[in-house]
Amino acid sequence: MSAIMSQPSSTQRIGSSQLADLLAASMNEIDCGMLVCDELGRVFALNYVARQELAQAGPLQSVNGCLQAESPADKRALAEALREAATADRRKLLSLGKKSATRLFISVMPMPAASREPLALVMLGRRQACPQLALELLASQFELTMSERRVLNSLLAGLPPSAVARSHGVATSTVRSHIAAIRAKIGVRSIEELFRVVARLPPITSALRCAARAPSTAS
Repeated sequence: MSAIMSQPSSTQRIGSSQLADLLAASMNEIDCGMLVCDELGRVFALNYVARQELAQAGPLQSVNGCLQAESPADKRALAEALREAATADRRKLLSLGKKSATRLFISVMPMPAASREPLALVMLGRRQACPQLALELLASQFELTMSERRVLNSLLAGLPPSAVARSHGVATSTVRSHIAAIRAKIGVRSIEELFRVVARLPPITSALRCAARAPSTAS
């Protein structure tokens, strides 16, 4: 017992600077946009996915190092959510953007006290239900054929079997056969259950993205 108690903590073993680097690298491995801001929207840290989202000049933007929404109404809602998260320990879900194709859901939450300055954690909603790499690895694990993989991708894009058949130039019965094979291999009884399986896949970062990613601290 005394030997266990005398062991150094993890932070003592690796050092505080190394721990900060590990946390920054971990943020970049998460396939969900994350930002740390103060109540005025000044960005202190963000991960790779958040950088990519802000670079698209969509409903959420970075202006001179500050997080801002595109429309006046969204700007007011974001400013209020950041202020309440940082100073009043409140959580909010916001929908930014008017067009459904570009709409972005974000959550704004209090950041556990890690500094003297009140901070907020902003989490960005995903732009797709499942990262493509995770889907490819799922298909490999269950030995889906190339045709089955194409059908699975089309189903996840929201296409019904008849539309999948038209886009692939095959009969609807062929697509339904592929769907039955996918369900049998993965072990689900319905397309809805298949979607739930895909939704539970862990995020997996592409090796190419890792090589090109930017640092996670705000510039």
